[in-house]
Amino acid sequence: MKKIHSLPFLKSLKSHLIFFLRCCVLLGTSFLALGCTESQNETGIWPKTFAAKTVGSDTFIYVPPQGIDLPEVTYAYIFYKEEETLQHVRAIIEKRNDSHEFSLDIPKSIKALVIGIVDKTNTVLDNNHGHGFILPSENDSELNENEIVIAETLLMGEVRRKLQLRIQREYLLSLYEHNYSESPSSRSGDSYLTYLQLLYYEDRDRAQPLLLQYAELCEIDSTESSLLQARSCYDILNDMEQVSELDERILSEFPKGSLASDYFMNNFRESTNLSKAEIMERMISYQSQFGQSDDYSTDEFYERLIEEAILQKITYDLAEFEDHLINIDATVEIYTGSATEIMEMSEVSQEDLSFARFLLKRAISLSSTDVAISNPIERHSSLIQKYAQILALTNHIDSACYHMRNLLEQHQLGADGMEKYASYLINAGRDSTAIDFIEQQLLEGLFSLQLLSQLQEMYTRQGRSTEVFDQFESEYMGVTRKRKRQQVLTSFSSPIAPDFSCKNLNGDIVTLSSLRGKIIVLDFWATWCRPCIGMFPDMQKLMIEKKQLKDVEFLFIDSRERDTKDKIINNVRELMNKNGYEFNVLLDFDNKIADAYMVDLLPSKFIIDRNGEIAFMGNKSTKESLSFEIEAARIPY
Repeated sequence: MKKIHSLPFLKSLKSHLIFFLRCCVLLGTSFLALGCTESQNETGIWPKTFAAKTVGSDTFIYVPPQGIDLPEVTYAYIFYKEEETLQHVRAIIEKRNDSHEFSLDIPKSIKALVIGIVDKTNTVLDNNHGHGFILPSENDSELNENEIVIAETLLMGEVRRKLQLRIQREYLLSLYEHNYSESPSSRSGDSYLTYLQLLYYEDRDRAQPLLLQYAELCEIDSTESSLLQARSCYDILNDMEQVSELDERILSEFPKGSLASDYFMNNFRESTNLSKAEIMERMISYQSQFGQSDDYSTDEFYERLIEEAILQKITYDLAEFEDHLINIDATVEIYTGSATEIMEMSEVSQEDLSFARFLLKRAISLSSTDVAISNPIERHSSLIQKYAQILALTNHIDSACYHMRNLLEQHQLGADGMEKYASYLINAGRDSTAIDFIEQQLLEGLFSLQLLSQLQEMYTRQGRSTEVFDQFESEYMGVTRKRKRQQVLTSFSSPIAPDFSCKNLNGDIVTLSSLRGKIIVLDFWATWCRPCIGMFPDMQKLMIEKKQLKDVEFLFIDSRERDTKDKIINNVRELMNKNGYEFNVLLDFDNKIADAYMVDLLPSKFIIDRNGEIAFMGNKSTKESLSFEIEAARIPY
């Protein structure tokens, strides 16, 4: 029996752990950021009325740490789970006398909030040193067991990425283990499986007997939910023989159960070229076998019908299919994705663009009228930007500018949106407006090499000298230098780069402090990390370009490996020799350097200035952006 790789009952667990599988490890400190007194000498977020310690409080006070200069427009970026859906909203932060305040309208039933401080483009300004500001629903000085699970869930995936959160795996394990020591009977269910999988990636020798023991107990219980728990244990251990045996047992004993339903739906997803009649037949068969006619599983059949109607450009069926849907989010995604595919075609007709415009209008209409849609403001903003893009493609450039300007005034444009708006202004022949707009955004700290390049082209068209652009670029580098320093301070208590000594691939000891006076580029990577290796050709080119300057040093720090030391050395040496890379590779076998720099994703890059301070840190860097950051690091802070 073949293995099912993405069963719905496992999706929650796997998505919950996805960033750990990408090698997240970070500094461990308390989740709580609310232990402030009314003296207001501490930094953080807390309810304005201290008698009301719950998230239902309407107004909150925010005190930024020293070194963080808030721009004129600043938001609290708030994430919370409502039932099973992750929601997020932005609340404008207003200056009130000697404090900063923001108001929330959050349901009283919400048990915890995760908050970060961002600017109008959602660039993170303060995230409590990578941990986020957590507002629990009770007065406790520690999160109770239920709230730990909630906070842990909120600190995953989208929340972690958007707020740039960093959390140490060992710390989460200690939270679980503390609760299990207090309540041994709680060692069960999805929460315990999450703990076991975390432990498996941290210490397989400890985790393996616990996984086998829990699987054995679950098999004795013999309910489908318990057998599925046992199945998950064997899946974590990669014991596919046991997984297959359990699959056969569960399907035999529970032919109308969750696993059988998952198999049915997986088979349906893998079936291609189904007609409308065949899809309807599958849906009726599913409802007959599993007795479910009004749940989210039924949505998949109607979503498939919508996809097929779009492929054939049959528009009259869409409204009927939409009426049967419970989850509108997925349909909006289908319409948006289909329209995007059309716009990105190498050759596209006006008829195709008109159809894409029609799909986007339906998506906008659904997102505007359905109150249950998740994160409606952000979704609506994204759809309007897509709609503006298709207006521009169909020569309605003034209308595109109008829609983007409205979003700009509502502070709903990120960096990508700013770049598109500038392009529309330029294509509309509004160079003066475009120049003013680009200059303003760049000097407010928006990082965009595309806008900088567009500005240079317009300066040239207007006959401005090279010296004028060079002067602006220098000023802009100073602005970005300051902004990047603030971002560093949100993760580190000091901008000084942690010192280290480590052997390189040749056996020589490299000490960071011995390179003081140079600009240092640290590239954290691993042999199993495809994005890391995928960027190596550009890193080689960048290193060669900067080599002539003689004051830039590149260190490639191999961390988060999963093999023995000898095998790691062989793998690294083979990779370097095969591709002719002339990298100074440091072997961070015990991950001490990665831990010191709080590296939670690979690749991660840092640039250290001549004074030994971190001038840049980031996960998504191009050759061009790194070159810019290297030059910006030359500017004294």
